[in-house]
Amino acid sequence: MQVAPGRVWEGRVDDMGHSPLIRLVRVLEEPASWGMRILLVQGIPALPKVDDIIDKGTQVGVDEFVLIAAEASPSGAIDKAESRLERWRRISREAAKQSRQPAVPAVTLAQRPDDLIRRLVQEVWWSLVLDPAADVSLADALRLRGCEWGSQGTVRRFAVWVGPEGGWASDELSLFLGAGNWHGTAGSAHPACRDGGAGGRRP
Repeated sequence: MQVAPGRVWEGRVDDMGHSPLIRLVRVLEEPASWGMRILLVQGIPALPKVDDIIDKGTQVGVDEFVLIAAEASPSGAIDKAESRLERWRRISREAAKQSRQPAVPAVTLAQRPDDLIRRLVQEVWWSLVLDPAADVSLADALRLRGCEWGSQGTVRRFAVWVGPEGGWASDELSLFLGAGNWHGTAGSAHPACRDGGAGGRRP
């Protein structure tokens, strides 16, 4: 189905009642001029905080949210998050409507980080893991990947990994960076920069 000019999604019909509910699953086609897509991989924090993450992230242009249990996440994070998934999707829909986004961001859970890493590699996402101890800022990482405001080019995909309170554990960072993801600290550059490279090695 096409929900914005040039963007074609795979969808799933969840309800065929009076007001049909169609859930967007993933983007199948995008126009070359669309720019960079933004995926937020969020280590699950205290669950009430996720409401604001989904709301504000949608308003600034995040295209997809993937929630993942981290070592620092609350106990039973995935099971508890599962029960709130529909709530977060509703928040995403409302935020997209209010901020006039061209599409509603998908909100999903990732059971295993290695499965998510494989998916992002297969779909050619450039991933950057945020960590206060990294020696490259987000702004510098974006510049190193050729991210420039207002530039045009082929579609790119940018996944930014944000840990829960307490950040990512050392073994999680080893897994993420061992897969070729970049490593950076939160900097002054806005992560919604819409043109950059797709790759997979840390600076």
